[in-house]
Amino acid sequence: TGAVGYTICQTGSTNPDCNTTTLNYDTAVVADPNLVSALVTREGPLVLETFPVRLSESQASSSPSFDAAIFEVQVEYNGSGEGLGNAAIVQGVAVRIASSSQ
Repeated sequence: TGAVGYTICQTGSTNPDCNTTTLNYDTAVVADPNLVSALVTREGPLVLETFPVRLSESQASSSPSFDAAIFEVQVEYNGSGEGLGNAAIVQGVAVRIASSSQ
């Protein structure tokens, strides 16, 4: 959903870069949700044609018949104020989508 640069943030976020704040996570996993921040941003190109990732034989299909949508996921846990440390991760994610040329 959204064009390149479209950013989805966690519910309740006040980040001015957010286009929407509908991102939720399992609250059973995080003791204090105020210590976690997360956002997902749509990266360019809008559609990456001819999905370049190799799949295992059991998952393989016709690679040229798929494209990919690219996202960047950023999550930070900041419990340093409570002596719990700080950790952040940024991960690129490619989501396989049906090719528009089919």
